[in-house]
Amino acid sequence: MDLPTVTIDIQGNTNGGGQGAGSITYYGGSPNQVKLTKIEDPPGSGFVKLVHTSATGTSGGLFTVGKVQYGGTPVSDIKPDEPIKSLSVWYHSGDKNHNQPLLIEIEKKDGTYDYHETKGSSTEWNPHGNGSQDNQRLEGKALEQKLEYLNCQYHKLVTINLTFQNSSSLSEKPEGENKYCCGKHNGQEKVTVKGGKVASQIPYVKHHIDNGTEVSGIKYYDEKTRKNITSNNGIRFPIQGSLSVYAFYCGGKPVLIYLDSTSNGTAKGWYKQSPGGDTWEETLIGLKNKDPENIKDCSEKNFEQLVNALNKFPGCGYETCVGPAKSVPSSPLLGAAAPVAGSQGPTGPAGKDGAEYGNPPTEGKIDVAKAQLDSKESGLVTDKNGDREADAGLDASGGKADVVSEGGNGGKSQESAQDKKTVDQAQTVDGRSPDGALQQLTIAKPSDTPGTGKQVGKYCNDCRNCQNCECGCRSGGSEGRCIPDQCTKPDCQCCKDRGGTVPSVNAFLSQGLMIILAFTGDGYLKTYSKYEHDRSKWPTKDFGFWKSLRYWT
Repeated sequence: MDLPTVTIDIQGNTNGGGQGAGSITYYGGSPNQVKLTKIEDPPGSGFVKLVHTSATGTSGGLFTVGKVQYGGTPVSDIKPDEPIKSLSVWYHSGDKNHNQPLLIEIEKKDGTYDYHETKGSSTEWNPHGNGSQDNQRLEGKALEQKLEYLNCQYHKLVTINLTFQNSSSLSEKPEGENKYCCGKHNGQEKVTVKGGKVASQIPYVKHHIDNGTEVSGIKYYDEKTRKNITSNNGIRFPIQGSLSVYAFYCGGKPVLIYLDSTSNGTAKGWYKQSPGGDTWEETLIGLKNKDPENIKDCSEKNFEQLVNALNKFPGCGYETCVGPAKSVPSSPLLGAAAPVAGSQGPTGPAGKDGAEYGNPPTEGKIDVAKAQLDSKESGLVTDKNGDREADAGLDASGGKADVVSEGGNGGKSQESAQDKKTVDQAQTVDGRSPDGALQQLTIAKPSDTPGTGKQVGKYCNDCRNCQNCECGCRSGGSEGRCIPDQCTKPDCQCCKDRGGTVPSVNAFLSQGLMIILAFTGDGYLKTYSKYEHDRSKWPTKDFGFWKSLRYWT
C-alpha cells in the first residue's frame, strides 16, 4: 500500500487560534488529511509545539511530504526526501497568530531527528547543527535555551531570568558587565541587573529592559525545575516598552516582585508567589504606583506593609522600623564635620568597680542602634559633657546589630560572656591590660572553628552566595532574623553559634572616646568602648583598618 502524500502548513493552529493544547484534522491534499496537535514543550517554558502527522491510513504512521508551506507561501528550505513520522514547529505562546515560527523538527522513519531554525523569516530556514547531539532529539533545558535564543536573536523577545544565582552574581558586577540576554547581542545585552535596598534595609534585585525589546516571559529555576511567573490579571506577555522587575528573595527564591512598565498600565504593581503554582497573585494594591525605590523611610506605612508581606514566606524575618533614622555627622578624625555637642543623653547604669579601672568618665550610655547597617550613614555623635551615643551605619548586607555595651560611672563597658569570648578569640597582641581595660585590637584572621551549637535567635548575614540554603541560611547566611523553628536539619548553621572570629577592627573617636568594632564568627557586630584622653595615643595615620571594615561590611 502506497504511503499518503500530504501538504504541511506550518502556520496551522488548533482550537480556532487558541493557545491551549488540543488537536484538529486539516485537509492535506486530495484525498489525504493531516492531524495537528498542540502541546507546550518543554513543559512550563511558554513555547508551544505544533505536531503534524498523517490522519490517513494508520494514524501516526509513516507518510510522505509533498510540500511544506506557510499559509499559502511555499517553504522551499524544508523538503524531507524520505517518509517521515512527524513534522513539528515551535512558536512562543504569546505569538497568537503564528507570525514568527522558530524551530522545525522532522522525526524520520529510523527514529532520528533533523532540525531547522528560522533565519528570521517564516519561509527561510537554516539546518540546525546540534553538535554531539546531531540526529538526537532536542529536549528539556537545551531545547528551551535554543528557543529563547532564537526568540531574542530574531524577534527581540527576551525572557527575564529571576533565578537567585543569576540575580546575585550579576548585581555584584560593575556597570557594563551586569547584563544578559543572548549571544546575538554579545556586548549589547538587553537586560541590566542592579541591587538595591528599600529604605536602606530590605534588599532587592532590579532587572531593567529599555524600549525596543519586548519581554516574552519571566522565569526562575527552583533547583532544576523551571518556574514561570504569570498571573490571571495584570501580567500578559509579551510586554512592550521599558520594563523594570524588582525581585525580593526569601530562602533563595523570589517570593515578591514589583513590575513597573512605562507603556503598559496593566503590567504595573506588586505580585506575590501563590501556594503551589506558577500563577502569581496581585498584592499590596494600595502600593500599586509605589515602586521600591520610592519607599525611602522605614517609618512609612508603606514600609510596614512590605515587611508584613515578605514575612509571610519562610526564610524572611524583617522588622518594621524601630525608630526614625538619625542624621549624624561623622567623627572629625575621619575627615568629616566636627561632632555636635550639647545634647543630654540618657543616664547609663553604674559600671563595675569604677575606681579600679582608672579615670571615671561622666555618666553616659553607648548604644549600637538596632537599625539596618548602612555604610552611607556611618557616624557618631559625642557631646562635651560626656554623654555619648554611637549610631553605627555600616552596611552588613542585611545584618543588624544588638545593643552590646553600656558604660557608667566605672568607665568600663559591661560585657556578656559572649562578648568576652569574642575578644579572647581575636588573639590580639594586647587583648587586655593588667587592669582589665580593653586595649587596641589587631586584625584577626577569619576562623571556621565550629561553634557550640547553641540556638540563637539573632540576625544572620546575607546569603547571596549560598548554594544549598537550609531554611534560607548557610553558616549564618540569610537576610533578616534567623528562625530556628523553621530549620529542618540539626546542622542548620543559620541557627547555630559558630564561634571563631572574622577580622576585628577599631576606630578612635574624639572627646577621648574609643569605639572598637569586632565582627565575630557568628556574623554579629560586637562593639566595645574605652575612654582615652591622652591624644598622643590616638592614631594619626595608617587607617588601613577602616578599609578592612568597609570590605567586611
